[in-house]
Amino acid sequence: MIFKVHMLAFMDPYCVREVDVPNDVLRKQLEESDTSTLENAELSVTHLLELIFYYGQNDFQPNPCICSVSMGDVAEVKGKYFICMAVGWLEMNPDQFESYKACDREKRASLVMTLGRVNSLKENFRKG
Repeated sequence: MIFKVHMLAFMDPYCVREVDVPNDVLRKQLEESDTSTLENAELSVTHLLELIFYYGQNDFQPNPCICSVSMGDVAEVKGKYFICMAVGWLEMNPDQFESYKACDREKRASLVMTLGRVNSLKENFRKG
C-alpha cells in the first residue's frame, strides 16, 4: 500500500515521497492484531504511521533523490495529516498543514520544536 509523505523537513515543500508499506507486512500485522476476522480488521493509524516511518527510510526503500522520512515531514493517512515529531506523530487539520507547508524551512523547524515541547508538556500533565 502506498502512502504519501510530504517531505517538508529537508526538501522542497512540493516534494512528496511515496512510501510503499508492503502488503504482506500489512497482512501479517492484521493477522497478529486482536481483531476476530481479517476482513473486518483495520490497523490503527498509529501503527500505520510507525510502518510508514520505518519503510520511509532509505535503508529500506532507497531513493537517492529524496531524504528519509524525518521529524517535520507530514504523512497522509486515511485522509488526515500527521506531522512526524521527535517521538511519535501529531495530527494536523488541513488548514494547519497548508500553513505549515507555506512556511520556509527554518520556520517549519522552529514550529516542530515548539509543537514537540507543548506536546511533551501535555503528556506530562496527563501522567501527573
